[in-house]
Amino acid sequence: RHETVRLLADMGADLNLANYNGATPVMAAVRGRIEVVRVLVDKGVKLDTRDKLGRTALYMAAEKGHYETVRLLVKSGANTDLAGPCLKKTFMKPYPRPFMEPNPERQCTPLEVATAMRDFGRDHMFDSELEGYQRVIDLLNVYEKRRIARLGRMVGSATRQNPRGVKVPQDMNQEIMKFL
Repeated sequence: RHETVRLLADMGADLNLANYNGATPVMAAVRGRIEVVRVLVDKGVKLDTRDKLGRTALYMAAEKGHYETVRLLVKSGANTDLAGPCLKKTFMKPYPRPFMEPNPERQCTPLEVATAMRDFGRDHMFDSELEGYQRVIDLLNVYEKRRIARLGRMVGSATRQNPRGVKVPQDMNQEIMKFL
């Protein structure tokens, strides 16, 4: 499959073209085709494009617990902060087990989605599936901590560069804390 994608790319195919649901080829590939994701990333596809539900490729990979794909996307520059719809537990007849579906009323990051799926899966998944979600959560937590550290360095730098006599608004710390 990845050879076909490479051939299409070499022939000039638009690798960012979305279908009627807004899904791009990289979004389709994150559902289990890591080789195709590698080719698409190497060809420079846009990683932070959203489908009609607001999901990105990283969100979809985290939702499925695909650690290697999440790792590749994050290392390639996918934004870990872009939120999509949170998931909610739903029951539907005639299915005997509940499943998770998008809830557009709330927004969640890929980290929150992976956590929700892991928590849901404790009753409904095999241990090997749960391990995939835990690895995704651990990886995204590392990137979240790095992001917070970068913000802290930016705030510290701005504070050090503030010349005397320039008043910093009292609520600035509160504004910064919203992002942390």
